Amino acid sequence: MRLIKGRDVDGFLKNFLIRDTDAESEADSIGIPVGPPSFSGLDLKQMAIEMETMLAERGIHSWDDVRRGQNVVSSVVSAVYRKHITMLYRINS
Repeated sequence: MRLIKGRDVDGFLKNFLIRDTDAESEADSIGIPVGPPSFSGLDLKQMAIEMETMLAERGIHSWDDVRRGQNVVSSVVSAVYRKHITMLYRINS
């Protein structure tokens, strides 16, 4: 078995396990997909609720607040995405 990169039927770049004798061009049809998980299962509404709540808790209400606390905004977005993406990996392992 060998691991190769290829595009799935939806155009996403994925890793596939194929037999040593299989052609790489057939990876999407006969290969075994190996992560990352599909992000289509992310609950975007829940993520928005969590981000808005965290920003409100940190006092980020206006553009001036964002300019003063740019690191806060990126930290909130990163924390919420990390939590939900990590959960997808756990579910799919």
